[in-house]
Amino acid sequence: MSTLLKIAQSAKEVDDVLCLRHQVYVVEDGKFGGRSTSEARIMDRFDAMPFVANIIAYHDDKAIGTIRIVKQTNAGLPTEEFLDFTSYKAVIEKDFEKPVFASAGMLAITQEGRKRRDVIMALFKMATGVCMDWGVTHVVANANHETTSIYEHLGFESIGGKTWIPLINNSIVPMATPLAKPIDWAFSGLMDNQLDTFWLENFSGAFERILLSPNEVLFDQGDAANSVYIVDEGWVSIVKEDDEGQELNLAKLSKGALFGELAMIDESTRSAKAVASTHTDVIRINKVDFQNTIRKDGQSSDKLLKIFAKRLRSTDELVMVMAYAPQTSRVNFALNKLRLSAVPHKKYPDILVSKNGPAEVAKVAGVREYEVRRILELEKQKGHLEYSERWVHFIIDEPQSNIA
Repeated sequence: MSTLLKIAQSAKEVDDVLCLRHQVYVVEDGKFGGRSTSEARIMDRFDAMPFVANIIAYHDDKAIGTIRIVKQTNAGLPTEEFLDFTSYKAVIEKDFEKPVFASAGMLAITQEGRKRRDVIMALFKMATGVCMDWGVTHVVANANHETTSIYEHLGFESIGGKTWIPLINNSIVPMATPLAKPIDWAFSGLMDNQLDTFWLENFSGAFERILLSPNEVLFDQGDAANSVYIVDEGWVSIVKEDDEGQELNLAKLSKGALFGELAMIDESTRSAKAVASTHTDVIRINKVDFQNTIRKDGQSSDKLLKIFAKRLRSTDELVMVMAYAPQTSRVNFALNKLRLSAVPHKKYPDILVSKNGPAEVAKVAGVREYEVRRILELEKQKGHLEYSERWVHFIIDEPQSNIA
C-alpha cells in the first residue's frame, strides 16, 4: 500500500494533524506529562494564522507523520514561544537584505512511521518545497533533543544549548539554517538529472509525494489522467499492453524523469501503466493546482509549451524507433536512454550505473533477450560498458579501475 504526503487542507486532514500530535507526544512519548487533553488534540494559536502549512503523511489511510511550517508575520514564530532567536536573527538581518524567516516544528511521527526513513525524509522535502514557494530565506526550529541529527542532515546547525521545557516535559535545542542548504539537499539531485527548473519554480508549494513499494502500480492503463509526476527516488516502469494482451516496457524512468504531463492539456485516459520497479518516491502535481498556476502567469504558459514540444519530439523519436528500426538499432536506442538516466558510481566517477539487466533492456527495446546480450557483449569488448544480470555500468572514459 502506498504512502501519500500532502498539505492538510480539508477539515478531516487538519483534524488528523491535531489528533496525531496528541497521539505521538502524549500517548506514545509521554510528553506534556503524559496528560491527555479532553479533546485528545494538540494545537496552538499559530494553527489559526495565515502562512501555516501542516504536512501530513498517510499510509493505508492512517496518519503516521506530520510537520508544520510557519512563515513569520507580525505575530512572530512558534519557536520564539520557548527560546530566544533574537541574536541569530539580528546577525542574519545585518548580513542579508530583507531576509524572510520561517519555523519548522510540531514534528510528530508514530512509532510505526519512525521505522520508515523514506517517510521522514519526504516530510522534510515537502516542508522545504513550501518554504521555497513562500520565498523563505532562513528556517529556525526548536528541535527535540532526540531528533537533532535529522535536522543536521538537512543542513541545520545548533545555535544554543539544550533547554528543559517543563510545559512539554522535554528538552529542546535551537537550530537554524539558510534555506539554500535544505533546497540543495532536497532538490539538487533532480536538477542534476535534467528536470526543468520550471517545475520547482512554479509548483514546489503544491507538490504531493507518493511512496511506492516494488511492483506497486501508480496508475493503470485506461485510468483517468489528472496529475503529472516526477521521479525523485527509485525507478518507475512505463508499460503498455497491446491488443493481444502482451506487455511492452516503453521506458524505465529514474530520478528527475517527468511523466504523465499530457494529462495537463487534454481529457484522455492513461495510455500506459506506471509501476514502481523499486522502493520509489514520486512527486505529484494535480491538474487543478497546475491549471491555477498557469492561468495566473502568461510567461509560465510560454515556458510550458516549449517543455511539452521538447517532450513530444522525444516521444515521436521513440515511436519511430519502435515501429521501424531494426533490432540492433532498437537495443542501441534503449541503451542510450538508460545511459541518460544512469547515476554516477559512488566510488568511481568514470562510471555511470543503471540498475537494469539484459532482461529489462530487452523489454524496453521490444526484442528478444539474446539480441540484447549479443550487443552488450560487443560493447563490453569495446570497453564501453560492463554488465550483470541486474545492472549495466557505462564507462565514460577509459576504465581506471576494476568495476565488475
